[in-house]
Amino acid sequence: MATDGNVDLTFYPAFCFKASPTHFTWVKMGAADVHRLRRSNEFFGQNIFFYNNHPIRFVSLVGLVVARTEITRRTILTLDDSSGATIDIIVLQQTQPKPKPYSNPSTKHTDQPAEDQADPDQDPEPEAEATPWSNFSVTSKTTLNTNPNPQQTHITATDKEPINIIPLQPGTTIRVKGTLSLFRQKMQINLERFTLVPDTNAEMAFLDERLRFLIEVLSVPWVLSDAEIRGYRVDAEMGDV
Repeated sequence: MATDGNVDLTFYPAFCFKASPTHFTWVKMGAADVHRLRRSNEFFGQNIFFYNNHPIRFVSLVGLVVARTEITRRTILTLDDSSGATIDIIVLQQTQPKPKPYSNPSTKHTDQPAEDQADPDQDPEPEAEATPWSNFSVTSKTTLNTNPNPQQTHITATDKEPINIIPLQPGTTIRVKGTLSLFRQKMQINLERFTLVPDTNAEMAFLDERLRFLIEVLSVPWVLSDAEIRGYRVDAEMGDV
């Protein structure tokens, strides 16, 4: 078990996480609190973050989309939830493959029979005008037009399932659920699912639940007894994790 040198906090082994009130749930948080999450050296590289000593992987936020930015392979939604900070919601894009252009390489015959050779005393016949579409119908020609900006399909971060984010435009109030990641020392959320918030009452109900969870759970250090830790260790050794 690791301890925090600044405060009296104990970071329990991963086999204890099944007893955590935060690890296997969508934790209702504000953007400002998400930015306060930190890592533990014991779990480096696992995308597990901690509020006090509570392990957190999944979060849920409600806020207003204030910006939408399209970049390569990603759409970034900036969410403002009135907590004193904004946070970026990352949505992965799946680019449709571009159709390959048709190629019809000509075949050169170097061993052409003598009777097929041109007669130098005979006027040559006019050559037919070469056209790359000679083997295609009119309709097949149109299929070769490639779109320089193929339509993007957005997908969820974990299961890579399609997700339609067309409604997520600036000015829309939404509830998002996502996984956590760190990019250039800044917290961000990878979108897994979302719902539109229908009215102010629904938004205020979420804010009330978020505040109560912060006071009653997140602000109170997670404590396990030695007997509980021994029991979870035995379960882990038996494969029951």
